[in-house]
Amino acid sequence: MLNINYISETFFNCCNIPIKTISKDYKEIDKYGYNDYMDNLYPKDKMKNFIEMKIDNNKDIHTLSIENDIHYIIKDACNIFFILGPISTNFDNKQICYKPFTCFKYIEYVLCKIIEKLRNYNLGRVKAEKTLYLIEKEVGFNFNNKYVREAAGPL
Repeated sequence: MLNINYISETFFNCCNIPIKTISKDYKEIDKYGYNDYMDNLYPKDKMKNFIEMKIDNNKDIHTLSIENDIHYIIKDACNIFFILGPISTNFDNKQICYKPFTCFKYIEYVLCKIIEKLRNYNLGRVKAEKTLYLIEKEVGFNFNNKYVREAAGPL
């Protein structure tokens, strides 16, 4: 069985995007990056209704927009729901992390890679940061991450 807390913590530490995990019966398992403002903003009832309407067995990504510029990315994986966000698409919103809408599929990709790597072996911070770094270089997307180097040599 995968360590859901470790997946959530690794994702948050690498991407600096709040993440919440909830069970199939909509009970909160854990969360990283949330503060009181984000907890109050979280649309619990709207999230449940959205998941019941949209999520199906093929585990596609879905985006719930609660306002024009506040979004949640919902991923059904490992028999739980990963709720990524809130994410603002308005650069001027300083209370919520900003990411352009065009990057949402890459954000979900990072979560999927963490899950995939953990299925095969233990993914540490260094390997997670290397994956993010390579995504940034290959795709040209900037996570605005500060990478920590613990040893000399190429990433």
